[in-house]
Amino acid sequence: MEEYPIHTIDNLIVATIKERKVLIDTGSPYSLGNGRTFFFLNKQYNFPTSFMGLDLSQLNQFLSTKIDILLGGDVLSKIVFMIDWDKSIIQVSSTRLEFEGVGVPIALFMDIPIIDLRVGNENIKAFLDTGSRLSYLDSEIIRNYKSIGNASDFYPGVGKFSTSLYEVPVVFADDTRRMTFGKLPKLLQEKVMEAGTKSILGNEVFKYYKIYFCFQNKKIILKRVKDNHV
Repeated sequence: MEEYPIHTIDNLIVATIKERKVLIDTGSPYSLGNGRTFFFLNKQYNFPTSFMGLDLSQLNQFLSTKIDILLGGDVLSKIVFMIDWDKSIIQVSSTRLEFEGVGVPIALFMDIPIIDLRVGNENIKAFLDTGSRLSYLDSEIIRNYKSIGNASDFYPGVGKFSTSLYEVPVVFADDTRRMTFGKLPKLLQEKVMEAGTKSILGNEVFKYYKIYFCFQNKKIILKRVKDNHV
């Protein structure tokens, strides 16, 4: 097991691993690098420098810090890891970690985890995306709620955009919580629907849970850190 500090920058999770700034991104199927070899959990990686026309120099334009690596599902799906937002650490292992909590099954789409949410009277699927600073809901669902403001965001393949924000009660792992969601822009909603999902659950969730990820066993484990029930 290895443990590294994380910094929550713009509500994103950036780990410092061997003096490299690494964006932990479960919402990306692929990793990106800056051309330098990366040593991680006794393995050597040489990541591509671009994916679908996006490279780190372009991505860094939209971040408040410069990252050296985007670590995506091609690596994250083959290890186990635990993110503790409250203590600002990530633990990683090539085998297993000791962690107790509530087990939640996940599905995978291109090595991106999918979880179940309940919004109102509807059960929906959501991407669990640590590369998303905000959470998002399908426009048809979110129109039933009152807007509480606006925010700007960026998504690869979509670009920079503005979205209305809504406070929405959702049921996740039998807990009901009020969480902030943006309305999915049309292009991003089309991408999300390809996997049969209607939502992206972003990093607000880590304010309430430590989360252990084990893609190979198709599960996550949650340990509550704060109470924020409806």
